[in-house]
Amino acid sequence: MGAGGPASAQGGTQAEKPAKPTGLSVSTTKGSLDVSLEWDDVAGADDYRVRWRAKGGNLNQGTRPTSSNAEITVADYGEWVVRVQACNEDGSGPLWPKVSRRN
Repeated sequence: MGAGGPASAQGGTQAEKPAKPTGLSVSTTKGSLDVSLEWDDVAGADDYRVRWRAKGGNLNQGTRPTSSNAEITVADYGEWVVRVQACNEDGSGPLWPKVSRRN
């Protein structure tokens, strides 16, 4: 096959998994189990996967917001670890490095 192989014959470009989210901000209120999260939009992301765990525990199944913010409720007081991934039809991108917060 010549220089115009199958990808160029179809005229499309291959989609990719989205990049890692950046700018993650985690806000808590002392005495509350509610946690507010915000991060920068990721190009090519259809939605995001937000997962969290108590320090030393396992990540839960999380939630799938379609915008670059989420409100979560943790199960108990103490230190929590939050992870965020951008997702699209090609899969999930890399996880945001873990962020720990105490409520």
